[in-house]
Amino acid sequence: NSDKGEWIFNIEYKGKASKIEEPIYIKMTLFKDFGKPNETKEIKVFRFVERNENVTVTKVNI
Repeated sequence: NSDKGEWIFNIEYKGKASKIEEPIYIKMTLFKDFGKPNETKEIKVFRFVERNENVTVTKVNI
C-alpha cells in the first residue's frame, strides 16, 4: 500500500488579513492506537507570530 511509511504534518502560517499583529494559536489533538486499550491522547498548542512560519507538528509512522 502506497500510504504506508512516515507521514509528516506541517503547518505554514501565511499571516492574517488584519493589520493587528497578535499571535495565532492552533490546537492539535493526536490519538495513538485509537480505540485500543492502550490508546493515548496528546494535545499540542502552536503559537504563530511571523509570516511564512513553517512548523512540523508531528510525524507518524503507518
